[in-house]
Amino acid sequence: SILSAFLIAFVMVALVEEWSKYIMVRFYAFGKPEFDEPFDGIVYSVMVSMGFATVENIAYVMQYGYGTAIMRMFLSVPAHACFAIIMGYYMGKAKFAGRRRLLVLMAGLFWAVFWHGSYDLFLFLRENKMLGRYVSDGLLFGGAITSFLLALQLAGRAMKEHVSLSEKNHRKKLEQG
Repeated sequence: SILSAFLIAFVMVALVEEWSKYIMVRFYAFGKPEFDEPFDGIVYSVMVSMGFATVENIAYVMQYGYGTAIMRMFLSVPAHACFAIIMGYYMGKAKFAGRRRLLVLMAGLFWAVFWHGSYDLFLFLRENKMLGRYVSDGLLFGGAITSFLLALQLAGRAMKEHVSLSEKNHRKKLEQG
């Protein structure tokens, strides 16, 4: 059913995967002295996410063959990177948020799950032909691509903002000697 596709996309896949990545960054990198500027949240999140995507893609290729690898190479891997940038953006903000830290961390997890779940939901509905009478495969695939492109746009903005903050922090450190 559509409800089961929604629950699988958002809870069983997006929440579980993004939570796993969040835990790795939060409890491994977040407390380290090297995590000393907002952009570091993006760096660590993307690195964890790319490791995850590598393992996931090896499993998919072993199960479904090399044709799957091509599709995942151009969509799933960049999508994982975008979701990680969004979560990492918030993790970088949270590092310096003081009392609002938990709220900012949870916002990052929420948005990563939201975009990941949206992307997967369209693909699951297409794959399982749940809306076949009402919506074409192309339209459902377009929904997945649209959610990916929106996440990509948000990821780009997040990176620009944190790069700007990093440049300001570095200039300030240089001026202080």
